[in-house]
Amino acid sequence: MSSQPFDVSVIAEKLKELTANKTLVFVGTSAEYSKLTDLTSAPTPAAYVLLGKETPNDKPVSTRQSVTVNFGVVIVARDISSQATNIQNVKQLANPVIGAVRNLLIGKTVQFIDGVRPISWVGGQTLGFQNGVLVWIDSYQTQHFIGSH
Repeated sequence: MSSQPFDVSVIAEKLKELTANKTLVFVGTSAEYSKLTDLTSAPTPAAYVLLGKETPNDKPVSTRQSVTVNFGVVIVARDISSQATNIQNVKQLANPVIGAVRNLLIGKTVQFIDGVRPISWVGGQTLGFQNGVLVWIDSYQTQHFIGSH
């Protein structure tokens, strides 16, 4: 067991399953997301997995502690035909992608992580829309243990 932060790269690897059928063309983590400077040239549809807040669930028992983990999946989608202001067109393209990501994650457990609980969906919202590009985030929650046995 480890006391390291939750490894969101495991979630990103799971989401890469959606690249086989082109539901997603790119999957990354905060490293790639932080490099996005021009959304109009970003690969789309894309997903970026970001680690959120980790919170202890209880007082540590010996050297082991239960931790709630929040993470987000940012979806970037673009409708080339609606370069200006039509968010509805982009939402029609983004909604199946958002649904596929949710279906892949909700209720699933991340293997190889000690004490992990099934992933639950916490909520979603638009982060931004500009020049035909929609940025959406879904928040998820799970639990794991840190410390030693």
